[in-house]
Amino acid sequence: MVPKLRRGIGVHLPLNWPEVKQVDGKTVYAWPAFKGARFQLGDDDLRMLSAWGFDFVRLTLDPGIFMDAAGTERAAVLDGQAIALVQRFQAAGFSVIVDLHPIALNPVYSPRSLMAPGAAVFSSYGDLVERLAGVLNGLPHDKTVFELMNEPWIEAPADLPRWQVMLETLHRRARAAAPNLPLVLTGAMWSNWPGLVRLDTRPFQGSNVFYTFHYYDPHSFTHQGVPGDDAQFLAGVPWPMTAAEARGLVDAATRRVQSAPDLVGDASARATARTGQLVDALVRKGHGPAQVEKDFATVAAWGRSNGIEPERILLGEFGCVASARERPLGGDRLRWIENVRRAAESQRMPWAYWNFKGWGGMEMVSPQGKIDETVLAPLGLLR
Repeated sequence: MVPKLRRGIGVHLPLNWPEVKQVDGKTVYAWPAFKGARFQLGDDDLRMLSAWGFDFVRLTLDPGIFMDAAGTERAAVLDGQAIALVQRFQAAGFSVIVDLHPIALNPVYSPRSLMAPGAAVFSSYGDLVERLAGVLNGLPHDKTVFELMNEPWIEAPADLPRWQVMLETLHRRARAAAPNLPLVLTGAMWSNWPGLVRLDTRPFQGSNVFYTFHYYDPHSFTHQGVPGDDAQFLAGVPWPMTAAEARGLVDAATRRVQSAPDLVGDASARATARTGQLVDALVRKGHGPAQVEKDFATVAAWGRSNGIEPERILLGEFGCVASARERPLGGDRLRWIENVRRAAESQRMPWAYWNFKGWGGMEMVSPQGKIDETVLAPLGLLR
């Protein structure tokens, strides 16, 4: 059985970013978990997603707290919460991708810790994959998909074979508990498309799997203004970027660097130089609609060469940040969203927009409950 996925959205809060506290210098999870107001989804939320036109959700789950609770009564409680939420979405008409989505909240279970060479915690992660696969196996396979890991933190080309081995291990663990449950597999390099097309798919032939990639190219455009990012001082970046537009963009960014209270001396100079490099790269690469189409065509060709139907290649995340300086989204960023969505659909690939509720600038509903529907039109919804 294969779920028919078309238009999805990331749902990031109900089972992620749990409350924690510090005890003797260690991060400890607060219990009961996921009970605060910010974790709750109301029936109105589900009706809203359905009315907007989404047919599946990509539900993220923080593996850290699930791994930490292993072998205790709390593990069964968490499993029950996850299953109840999946069933609630399914009763409302959605298919559900349960996405194991490591976060850096607890350093013991952070993405970097999981990806460290020879990390013992990865074995515990495999235990979780096998357990959850068995739990999810009891749900309808035409409505349930299990994503084994979000955005593996492996970037260097020399390290890519290591992710291949790790993914094969996770796939084998999942199949031990759920021989036919639909799974989602990803490449390394934070699930970008160059990482996907470097995967060796032969070990997964005959398995009921989807493949996924994320698209945030160019990063300096989609993540402009994000605090802590290299592109944090950029704003109003045009897409595509031309040389004529670059000077004014750099000047404005330089003024922001100079007014940043925490940047002085060499730090200010480095931030200014890095911002200039990002703008130069945007001009040099000339990323625009044609490049989007080319990238998606490359992924589709990889699928054909490996006997993978396009309906089984999932654009698992895409979106643009709306910073505090530039909210709501508008102009070129809405045009970028439309171009990416159209490129996926032209190749018959399902897609999941990032995301519904939360923080960070890509959410459609802010932590204060403010709804931003500006992305619906470029997503081809409500028409």
